[in-house]
Amino acid sequence: MTLLHRCLYQFVQIRFIACRDGDKVGDETGESHVLLIVAEGSAEIRIGDNALLLTVGDIYCAAPGQVLSIRHAPEHTPVRAYRLDFERFGLMEQSSAHRLFRKPGFHLNSGKLHTDEPHRVLALAEELAVRSFEDPRRTESRFRQLLEALFEPGLPAEERPPSKVRQAVDYMREHYSDKITRDSMADMLRLNPEYFSVLFKKETGVGFSEFLNRLRIEKAKELLFLGRRGVHDTAIEVGYADGFYFSRKFKELTGETPTAFIGREKRIVALQHVGHLLALGVHPVGAAPTYLSRWGVADEWLTDVAEIGELHPAEDIAALQPDLVIAHHLIGEEQLERLSSAARTVVVPYNKRGPFELFAYFAELLGKQEEAATFLARYERKAEQARQRLARVLREEETVAYYEIWQDRIWLMSEANGRGVANLYRGLRLRPPEALQREVLEPGVPLSIKLDELPRYAADRMLVGVYRSDKENANDSGWLERLLQSRGWKDIPAVREGRVSFVDLTVFAPSDMLSLYYQLDVQTDYLLGESNKSTQQKPIF
Repeated sequence: MTLLHRCLYQFVQIRFIACRDGDKVGDETGESHVLLIVAEGSAEIRIGDNALLLTVGDIYCAAPGQVLSIRHAPEHTPVRAYRLDFERFGLMEQSSAHRLFRKPGFHLNSGKLHTDEPHRVLALAEELAVRSFEDPRRTESRFRQLLEALFEPGLPAEERPPSKVRQAVDYMREHYSDKITRDSMADMLRLNPEYFSVLFKKETGVGFSEFLNRLRIEKAKELLFLGRRGVHDTAIEVGYADGFYFSRKFKELTGETPTAFIGREKRIVALQHVGHLLALGVHPVGAAPTYLSRWGVADEWLTDVAEIGELHPAEDIAALQPDLVIAHHLIGEEQLERLSSAARTVVVPYNKRGPFELFAYFAELLGKQEEAATFLARYERKAEQARQRLARVLREEETVAYYEIWQDRIWLMSEANGRGVANLYRGLRLRPPEALQREVLEPGVPLSIKLDELPRYAADRMLVGVYRSDKENANDSGWLERLLQSRGWKDIPAVREGRVSFVDLTVFAPSDMLSLYYQLDVQTDYLLGESNKSTQQKPIF
């Protein structure tokens, strides 16, 4: 449970839902609060007698016993959202020996919630929906972060005036290429120059001139990263009058000349997307744990790579002296600021783009377009071999899809969610069921359905993964066996005809290009009923 402002909050469940016209969101039984966190679409939502236009990023709360009604007009688009159920207990009594909480009478108001960080709330909801069964402590941590983003007291961000130093820093970050002096900045802020110097160092920890020089040199490193700009042009662009003075400052702050920086291999820390980098021939100096050991790649390629723990301690990353940090979108603002002080930090969302699009992004970011083209040609040759094998067995009109069972729900995944989905429809060029194409693949979002909805999305051949948490593995409640023995499951044509293959989820969870390359053979073997042939493969490089 999470204690926040004299109330206890208990996470119950979260799931991704598609809201259709007439749907109601809320708990009419009076047990749980419900949050609706909108990821996509537009509609009219009714809360009592009030009608509001629901849009992306909106967050609504329904207290126990209350419902929010969704209504669609022709001009509206389908709504996809996260529904989070939780219970709230209020503090009734407190002494040195005990605290007493109770639920009735401590309900939140139903209606629209306002937050300074709607995108962070959505990102936390996405992670909870995908990973809430993996680690109870991680789930509790993410749930608390979400609650704090929604319910922490304080003025809205737009009503909190930034400090004078924050105004100065914001101005410098936007106008670093202009002529900026301490006195001109103090005059702009209507402060005494000496007082401004003291105030600036007190809040930032460094003097004004040092801060400005570090800012300009970091911007210069971004421009010089790919070696496409000359030293003199870079100096002018970041605010220095000539290349000589710029080069002297660059070496003073970095320990090397701009020319040496351009010419050497860049040091990269990857908190995610390691497989994309390896496919481009880029070896990070530090990385978060990956799934790549399944393919025999980690042992051979990552032996000298420092492992960055789950909390991504900024001091450990800074010790690696990176030129670039690749982070994911769930990193908090304070952590991101600490990482950015160590090196240029690029935040790349986990499940917003498909693997092919992400691969192209990293190729451009790192100047590795030729390496990307070489790898994609190798991938296509392997995919063509797989297509020839499948053509001997699969009919052209047959449909194929991947499904993931999470207790009483079945998840349909988009390309951005991994599971080898991109291979099925890009590499192997197989056909998806029409409903899956329209409602999941085209919008690029996952969809959670119940068993009775499965016939609408069922393919002629089905690859099925089963997600179990560590707790469920230790204490099997039999939910999977009940599902597989149910009439609803047995009536699926692919089940009756023996065209369902249960796959190893750990093999298909990664969605980087290197993993996709290796997954091609495994998927082909599953579809041909030859899964026992899929053994550990040797690295391709």
